[in-house]
Amino acid sequence: MTNEYRKAEGVNWSTLKAILESPLAYQHACVQKDDPTPAMVWGSLIHLHMLQSAEAIAAGAVRVPDEYLTASGSISTAKAAKEWLASLGDGVIAMTPAQQADVARVLESVMAHGDATEWLRTASTTEQPIYWTDAATGIACKGLPDARGGGLLLDVKTWAPRGKFSAEAFVRDAVQRGYFGQLGYYAAGLEANGERVQRMGWIVVQSAAPHDVMVLELDADAVDFAHREARSALDRLAEWRSEGCPDEGAAPGVTMVSLPRWMRTDHNATADDVGF
Repeated sequence: MTNEYRKAEGVNWSTLKAILESPLAYQHACVQKDDPTPAMVWGSLIHLHMLQSAEAIAAGAVRVPDEYLTASGSISTAKAAKEWLASLGDGVIAMTPAQQADVARVLESVMAHGDATEWLRTASTTEQPIYWTDAATGIACKGLPDARGGGLLLDVKTWAPRGKFSAEAFVRDAVQRGYFGQLGYYAAGLEANGERVQRMGWIVVQSAAPHDVMVLELDADAVDFAHREARSALDRLAEWRSEGCPDEGAAPGVTMVSLPRWMRTDHNATADDVGF
């Protein structure tokens, strides 16, 4: 992400999506300046190596010299290692030998997945910012889609499932994390810029070994949900900007809760009643 993009006017999805949770979550997202977590750094490494040129990779990730590594292969906390880290440019990732080997394994998995490589060839414009004004609300927007082109919009997701690495499990997480709305938001921005989006979805990379890969395309209902979630977020932001954003969290007052359907005794549970 360039400094130009960071400084540009407009709301991005990582901030906007919080408005779907609560006013408190949105206000926090507007001001938070958290350091990247290890999972975020790993995701950045995968995005860099999958989507960028050799020159950009060389500039964006540097292998940690052996003298700054511990016996276990992690980065030393000694003064010399800290000084070397401080000397790296803004946004440059210090990559350990273990991370370098894992990245190579991920790329092998991606290359072995024919549909993943086809999607990456089709969506050949990678990590280029888009800017637009939402016609319905007048809100200035910006986005940084992972890849698009040939009518295809895709995002690369590194994912650590809590259970099975499956499409069904990922979709459940995607709903909770706002991944559908993110695609809908980017699609709206591309179409506002005259780029037609005919297909959208994710290349999902398993964070841990064996670094499996899935290609997941949204069907018509899922595409509709993606657009509706993005629209809802923008409309809510417009409403709060006009009326003043309240301070409430996700559950002000007292909220009555019920047992999940499969625990209730007032009906016979079926195979579909295995959730809330």
